[in-house]
Amino acid sequence: MEESVTYQAIVRKGEVRALQQVILEQGLDRFGPVEESVKKTVLSIKDVPRLQAMTRRLFHVAGWAELLAQP
Repeated sequence: MEESVTYQAIVRKGEVRALQQVILEQGLDRFGPVEESVKKTVLSIKDVPRLQAMTRRLFHVAGWAELLAQP
């Protein structure tokens, strides 16, 4: 079952959602309120490696704009 394409897609979707939530919640703590445009941008990112990179960069950038800029 774990080898099925459908299963892998479900797992990936869950990973994307979890990373997006981490970014939004930790970003809220670090940068303050999340503007709707920032939230929409974060939720539109589906690339797992990019989301992972953003979570690592969260505490090394000065704000949302810098975090959302491609590294």
